[in-house]
Amino acid sequence: MTVCLLWHIGHRNTAGENGAPLHRDGDTVHLDERDGDDAKLLGVCSTPEKAAERRRLARLLPGFREEPDCFVIDAHTLDEDEWPGGFTRVPDRD
Repeated sequence: MTVCLLWHIGHRNTAGENGAPLHRDGDTVHLDERDGDDAKLLGVCSTPEKAAERRRLARLLPGFREEPDCFVIDAHTLDEDEWPGGFTRVPDRD
């Protein structure tokens, strides 16, 4: 079974032009938690259509409406290991 996670990324990074927040990096939403970006999980939906409807409603709410294009719908299969090889920690910035 596949579920769709709906995320919103609030940006506080300074990765954009002249130190402005970078919202999108090509076709994807930019996320750098070390630079202050904040990922919020809005919900776990049973279909992409339900996730899209939840996104439509969230775009009307304070906080989310200020960054209406910073939502991510991410499909995942239940009971599937998402990190089978572990991970490498990224060093803190100075």
